[in-house]
Order: sequence, then structure tokens, then C-alpha cells
Amino acid sequence: MDFLLFKTAAQLISSKEHLTEKGLLKIVSLRASSNNGLSEKLESSFPKLPSISIEPPTITSNYRIDGN
Repeated sequence: MDFLLFKTAAQLISSKEHLTEKGLLKIVSLRASSNNGLSEKLESSFPKLPSISIEPPTITSNYRIDGN
């Protein structure tokens, strides 16, 4: 899940959305949703920040577990 959060943040930065207040809040919200959460410094800077829910990825494979 953390990778998906990171990937989403990287896409926001790539599209330069991080340069707006709304985009910055999205990125900080993504960080808050990660396993490690926010650092104390970020938490004090953004006290009422909502977390963002990410759907778990669906993994499909043509391989069987028994190797056949």
C-alpha cells in the first residue's frame, strides 16, 4: 500500500500539482495514510489533515502456486 501512496504522490509531483496548496495537502494526506504516518513536525504543521483511503491492488497471475 505504501508503494501505491508513493506512486500517487510522485504522479502529483510530476504533474506539478504539488505547487498548489491543494496538491501539497494531497501529498501530506498520502503520507499520513502510510504505515509510518506523519512525523511530529508534519503532524504539528497539519493538525486537521484527513487521511486518504487507497483500495488494495488486485494481483493477477497466470502461474499456479504448485508450479504447474
